[in-house]
Amino acid sequence: MLALYGDQAEAFSELFDGEWLAPDLDENDTLTAGMPISVALLVLDATVDDTVEAGDLRAWAVSQVAYTMLPTTAGLLAMSSFAPPASEGRPARRLVSTDRVDPDWPRVGCISIPGHPQFFGQATAYTYLDDARASLDICREQTIRVPVV
Repeated sequence: MLALYGDQAEAFSELFDGEWLAPDLDENDTLTAGMPISVALLVLDATVDDTVEAGDLRAWAVSQVAYTMLPTTAGLLAMSSFAPPASEGRPARRLVSTDRVDPDWPRVGCISIPGHPQFFGQATAYTYLDDARASLDICREQTIRVPVV
């Protein structure tokens, strides 16, 4: 099913066993608290235009989308740890500097998915996503200037 949404989405298939979260993740106390996961929200891309002084805007926006779209205790937010590869034909698994890890994902409340370091995620069973969203809520008070060209 994920292949229908392109290569970026298909990369997430290793986290699933058919339509369900893979058993090693579904029973993982660190990621899901052993709660059954019925909904997964996969972040394929999250971008703020380069001309906008974004600050916390991108992380805040992702946390708001997760809060709005995921159920209270049975949801999972997941995203790629790194930017997509620049070209086709590169091996899917390679050593990558931790400098390339997206700095916004921990700020959203996510952790490296156990056994799958190329992905970050977090279940809604814990309060990490809610706590991170609350700390990013300062964005509501900020004025963001958008240049008009």
